[in-house]
Amino acid sequence: MHLLHSHNPWHYQQGSDPTIDFCLWVLQVDGLRVPPFDLHPDGDSSLRALGLTANAWQSWFLRVLNPTQREQDEQQLQQMQLTEYLKITGEPDLEHLKRRHQAEQLKIATTPPLPPPPEFYHYQASWMGSHAIKNRLIELEKQFRQSASQRERQIKEVTRVLSREERKATQRLYDELKPYHRQIPALSIYFVIYASPLDYLIPPATLLITVQEGQPGFQEFRERVLTAAAELATGKNQHRRSSAYRRIETSTGQVTAYCRHTRQTVPPPLKKPEIPQLNDPLRQMIVEELANEPPLDVLVDLASIRFLREKQRPGWKLYEVTFRETETEGERYRMIVIFQQNADGSWRSHGGGTTLDTQDQWAKSFAPVHDHPLIFLGTQGLYVGDQQYLHIAHGNLIDNGFHVERVRLINEAGQALEDTVEEGYVFFACKPEERVQLPMQAELYDRQGQLVWQQKIPEQGLPPWIKVRYKH
Repeated sequence: MHLLHSHNPWHYQQGSDPTIDFCLWVLQVDGLRVPPFDLHPDGDSSLRALGLTANAWQSWFLRVLNPTQREQDEQQLQQMQLTEYLKITGEPDLEHLKRRHQAEQLKIATTPPLPPPPEFYHYQASWMGSHAIKNRLIELEKQFRQSASQRERQIKEVTRVLSREERKATQRLYDELKPYHRQIPALSIYFVIYASPLDYLIPPATLLITVQEGQPGFQEFRERVLTAAAELATGKNQHRRSSAYRRIETSTGQVTAYCRHTRQTVPPPLKKPEIPQLNDPLRQMIVEELANEPPLDVLVDLASIRFLREKQRPGWKLYEVTFRETETEGERYRMIVIFQQNADGSWRSHGGGTTLDTQDQWAKSFAPVHDHPLIFLGTQGLYVGDQQYLHIAHGNLIDNGFHVERVRLINEAGQALEDTVEEGYVFFACKPEERVQLPMQAELYDRQGQLVWQQKIPEQGLPPWIKVRYKH
């Protein structure tokens, strides 16, 4: 779930949760009707044939909606499955299993390959009823996972609009919720797919909002959240005179509430802009990703996409991309994308993420440093026992007039990696089986080959020469 805004200990968070969505999907597949989720058509009755009742489903659903209880249920199920897997592998405990797995990743294993672990079906972890229904839920979870990405995409289409409009709003929803900061705990908002628009409240601070194509819109969403917060702020034994909510006491004595809404007429979707066609297949993958699954929920202006830099290593490629949001003239977004080559020659995405203009952000956040260059390397590695090994490292270099031409990483074992600085950026990559040990020393050399600066990689906290610029 995505934390939208937080200036004090109180906050609200919103997003989807596949386990919660699964519970409602199951209800609609079977056709069982449990108020207020009773406006869907009849289903296959497969769970009702095994004895599923409205009270049993509701008990399961409320258990899932209790984060502490659900975590305990999932941990218990995971421990049971781990115990079974340890028996299969012959390992005495999880620590030995991890070491064997890490040895396989580093290609130094002396034991037979580990068998593939069993699939972990955990959406039914909080079901406390019959084994027959539990087994049917596992079968349904397999089906649900096949369509989960489509359901998630439907929710994202709505939440992206909400996020974009929230960024443009003159008053944040967080600020509109201030009257309730002292009356309810941190508010959790879950989006779920259901045929009819409604809100479902579980005290003390959980709100389910059902999503349909194009609904809720931004203004409707705000009104529904504020109304829900007001209802949650009302005590269990109190009731607001003009409340739109209807309260329900469950079979376990828990009081919930719901509010139905009218299905809105949704305007036809805007025609999607044509995706530019590039000669470089990896750049094409990036452009298509920005068009279909943009970061930060922005609507990317495809004509604004620019490739700032490209760095290569054997079997690796790194791209830095900038783009703007549609209908804005603000600061450009930056994104790093890393690809790793497969054994068959194809490429797969190996992560990356959005980034900032380091030079600009450094000047805003820290006191100036002029007597040496600066390097900011993010690292990804692998632990084997207490030893960490490097996988990839990349980041910005602020030259400060020292004309740094190359950066060398070296560790106490004498292992070394080197890269030429290109437009203030360096990129290092190695295979796990090379077992390049961390930490390392970053050595910065100028055009004459003179060592002008060195620092530990990765740093543990802020080094002493960095002074935070405080704003009063």
